[in-house]
Amino acid sequence: MERGLKNLVGLFLVSSISSTCLADIIFIDFNNSASEVKYARAAAEKRGEKLIVLGRASDGSSYNSEAFSKDLNQIQNSGAKLTSMIISGHDGNGEFFGSNGSLTSEQMRQAFSEHKELASNVRSIFMAGCYGSDFGAIETYWKGITPNASLLAGYGGSGPRNNVSSGWNYLGSFYGHEKELLAASDKKSLQTAFNKLAGKDTNRSLCSNDIYVNNNWIGTLADLKENCVAAKQNVPASNKRIICYLEGDSGCENPPSDTKAGELRVLYNESQKNLFCESQYSHLGEGAKFPPSVSRDRIIRLILFKDVVKNTMLHHADLLKTYDSELSKSNLAGVIPLGDLSKLSRAELVHRLKANETALTKSMADPLLLSSKQGPSIIALKSLSKSLDRTLRELDSECVPFDWVEVNSRSSSTCLKNPDLAKSGAQVPETYQSAIQSKMDEKAEFVKDPSERFKVQIEYLQSERIRLSNSRTPEASDLVRIIDQEIKNHERPE
Repeated sequence: MERGLKNLVGLFLVSSISSTCLADIIFIDFNNSASEVKYARAAAEKRGEKLIVLGRASDGSSYNSEAFSKDLNQIQNSGAKLTSMIISGHDGNGEFFGSNGSLTSEQMRQAFSEHKELASNVRSIFMAGCYGSDFGAIETYWKGITPNASLLAGYGGSGPRNNVSSGWNYLGSFYGHEKELLAASDKKSLQTAFNKLAGKDTNRSLCSNDIYVNNNWIGTLADLKENCVAAKQNVPASNKRIICYLEGDSGCENPPSDTKAGELRVLYNESQKNLFCESQYSHLGEGAKFPPSVSRDRIIRLILFKDVVKNTMLHHADLLKTYDSELSKSNLAGVIPLGDLSKLSRAELVHRLKANETALTKSMADPLLLSSKQGPSIIALKSLSKSLDRTLRELDSECVPFDWVEVNSRSSSTCLKNPDLAKSGAQVPETYQSAIQSKMDEKAEFVKDPSERFKVQIEYLQSERIRLSNSRTPEASDLVRIIDQEIKNHERPE
């Protein structure tokens, strides 16, 4: 009921933009955050302002940069004067998203650059998403979204869910004390204003006039840079522990079950803080640069790996079944079907993925196998094996949608597609040619004399031609032509 009411109100507000110039705060709602909208509207009304709720494309499709730009155009044409912006959703390292759509910091920056008059009056931005206002995230992603916004606030760590009152209260009190926060010109005055904000049990964090403050620290850019000196020493050891869990090494067979305060979450928080240091020293030479962390996108997926596995099984059950079935039928040495992913430790899953990649890579270098009837299946399996490895072992953000860190995601992986065995047969000649080249190099690897090297390679090509000719299969005729071309290419010049 509350969600339905929110949607009706949101649609009314958007539709009424053209008839009012008092709508001064925009709220981009990616997750149907009805209670946050309610508190934001109440805060706006106390200031004599109104709220415009965005985050739904007019045609019902996913909200994106095009829809956002259209909304800004409509708001600007209405004569409205914006003073602030709220973004509510999941924050994925410079991108806010949710069930309604997504926007990156760069897309927002670009949209506002095309609506300069509208953007120029925005003085504050509140980011209701995890890590959105971590000091490093502010410096790296969110500063400069609009040219004159000197106050950026939100959460420097995990944020409360949108149905938790501490988050609503923090949002409401932020706007109640916004003027005082904007006016703060030194650490003392900012600390005084910050202490008045609600949500003390959340990871409150903000920046005003280049002074940073959270529940435990306050300082300037210069102070933050000083902290980088000590933090730099810890990065190699932290990366080593993260990689231990990524690879499922001894002692790191599964990510910690405590996803909120376990070792990986602590390392992730540390990595987020180091984002500031990485951005500040990126222009220096290799020796002076701040050492980069393991990809933060990979770490958060690793922390919530159980949910990644559940969503893989939810959206790609048929593909996993096909993969295991084809692996079993291949009779290749060293391959291991994955089986029920939910029953495997991460260490065992990584072991099976690596074993299959190794066995299939070896098979791809075997021209005899590739030219057989099994060739198309091997090629398809190799491609699928690599995609599964990128998804489940590497936790590549291109393959693992960010909303897979929550159960029952509506997204599927763009990397995991059912293999088309018939179509993959067309790749055999191209793959076979590469395999022939590798085999020729292998045969002549230790032959130094050019004449002898040539002789060894020609003998191999001729023997391979005889083998293919004797097989009398349809695929063999195409491969014989490849061999004939290779023999011609290797004819000794006069």
